[in-house]
Order: sequence, then C-alpha cells, then structure tokens
Amino acid sequence: MRASAEARVIASRYAKALLQVVIEKKEDPERIDSELGEVVKLFESHPALGQILASPAVVSSRRVAIVDRLFSGSKVSQTTANLLRVMAAKKPTAGVQSKAAREKAALEAMDDIAKAIYDDLKAAEIPQVELTT
Repeated sequence: MRASAEARVIASRYAKALLQVVIEKKEDPERIDSELGEVVKLFESHPALGQILASPAVVSSRRVAIVDRLFSGSKVSQTTANLLRVMAAKKPTAGVQSKAAREKAALEAMDDIAKAIYDDLKAAEIPQVELTT
C-alpha cells in the first residue's frame, strides 16, 4: 500500500524525531528498523488491533495501556515502545477504518524514511584514521 501524502508528512516528522533519539541514545538503527518492520507485520496480521487503537471510542489512556500490555516484556526496545505509546496517545480524528489505515501507512512510511536517513548517515560517515608518530 502506498502511503498518502498526509501519512508521509506525519511519518517524516516521527522518523526525524526517532532518528534523533536513536543517535542521542546510541541505539542500533538497524534494530529499530527491524522492530518497526515487525510492528507493521503485527498490524497486518491483526487488523482489529489497529482498529481498536485508532477508535475514537477508546480513550487515549486505554490505547496507551493496550500498547504497554502488548509490548511489555517483549524484545522491543524502549525507544520503539515509546514511539508506539506516542502514536497510541494521539487522538483519532477520523473514522476507524481510515484512521487505522493512516496509522499503518504512517508506520510503513516511517520505517522507509528512517532507513533512508540511516543509510544516508552511514554513507556520509568519515572513516577514522589512526595517526602514528
């Protein structure tokens, strides 16, 4: 599924913030990328989960509690878990189906954008040279 322009803008903002956290905390970007891919697969495998988390009928604190319960004790990093909490806390503004689809598209786009930013950073790295006297 191709992400909408709105989802790509949102995802770009999340991806930039995520990358900043990854750099500051010296996390493994490939691990975060892999975790986001697994989260996307989870939502694909269980569409009702996305609908529940995107439902305006479910209060924000309950959505965050669901995310906490889903990922507590898992192998998901604290950074990924925090990102999912932030996304769950966001107030749904549209119908369940379209909101769930936008959230999934945003996760997919964020995964792609974060990977592209990481690849750019790796390509720009200057190799360290050991000097001897």
